[in-house]
Amino acid sequence: MAIKFCFGKGFYELDIKSDYSLLGKDFKGKEVDLREIFSNVSIQGKKIGLILPDTTRPLPAKEILSEIYPKISDKNITIFIGTGTHRNPTEEELKNYLGDFREKFKIVINDSKSSVKYQKIGLTERGTEVEILKEILAQDQIIAFTVVRPHYYAGFSGGRKIFIPGVSSYKTIQQNHRLVLDPDPKKGKNPYAVLAYLEKNPVHLDMMDVLKLVPLPCTFLNFVIFNKKIVYFSKDFFEAVCFVKENFQLEVKEKFDTLIISAGGFPFDTNFIQGHKALEHSIGALKEGGKIFAYIEAKEGFGSKDCIDFLKIGSIEGITEKLREDFKVYGHTALTILMKAKRFEVNLCTALSDEDLKLMGYKRWDGKTLPENLGKAGVIEQASLYYIPQRI
Repeated sequence: MAIKFCFGKGFYELDIKSDYSLLGKDFKGKEVDLREIFSNVSIQGKKIGLILPDTTRPLPAKEILSEIYPKISDKNITIFIGTGTHRNPTEEELKNYLGDFREKFKIVINDSKSSVKYQKIGLTERGTEVEILKEILAQDQIIAFTVVRPHYYAGFSGGRKIFIPGVSSYKTIQQNHRLVLDPDPKKGKNPYAVLAYLEKNPVHLDMMDVLKLVPLPCTFLNFVIFNKKIVYFSKDFFEAVCFVKENFQLEVKEKFDTLIISAGGFPFDTNFIQGHKALEHSIGALKEGGKIFAYIEAKEGFGSKDCIDFLKIGSIEGITEKLREDFKVYGHTALTILMKAKRFEVNLCTALSDEDLKLMGYKRWDGKTLPENLGKAGVIEQASLYYIPQRI
């Protein structure tokens, strides 16, 4: 039987002739009623700031804004696009994302490397200098819309991440993200800054400290998205995390020789930095030395020059040393890319060039054929949401 794997805005059909286990097909959640959500949202003051994630997240922004609009139509509204270190959305992307609200509301995009004005609001316990968009501090209330799903070093996306990296300065983002490194220079990555783990995760804990410094009322609306539909909502980030764990965390008793996965198509595989998260979510189910075949289009390439520059260093040790000298967010991504190449055989169906694949130590896969002997094989069709936790 052929399986459809999403790839960008299209898909591949693959007939897997070997026996395989299909992981992550049990969820049958119902779509959440947006009207019910917004009936319980109180509005304070006249100047209301709405923070939305950028277009690499699957938030149905037009639908959400349509439902909340009757409650805020008489207010002075500014939409802040929380890009963090991502590129700015194009005008076409903004129109597709926001619809008519692109023209109705003032839009402020957090271009963290530009001359956008920030204001320092304090220091976290770990010494991060917290600078956020100055215009946010001029609002009477902030309503933050977030998408909660697993994240490979912050534990989970959503909640506090809409502020940092979302609307923070590049300096603040760098200081927070460098906490991914172990305090001991002889060690690489901090063992607690990993996928789906929060309790002692220094990146996450520092982000929570940032929220304590924000000096105005903030309402968080945290969503879980599945198949482009909102299947869960909570004002409490940790409740949303619990929902993700209960419904999308996979337990694997015996690891697989081969994995076949998809990042889930657009927007999850817009660039490789986004798409490779699906690899991170999956490798906990793969034996050391095993093979993974992944559909990650990455039509826009890596998504960061920093990532390419660090990959050119060519070794895990060299990248780690460089990160300690001059930390770059996507230098850490380069480190995790090479770490996978060292442990597994990674085969990509992708738009990346042969040169890009060589830098990573990955192989090109046509997406249509598989080796005859897969051994024990596992399939994850939406590896940007389903995940195997890493044990601490």
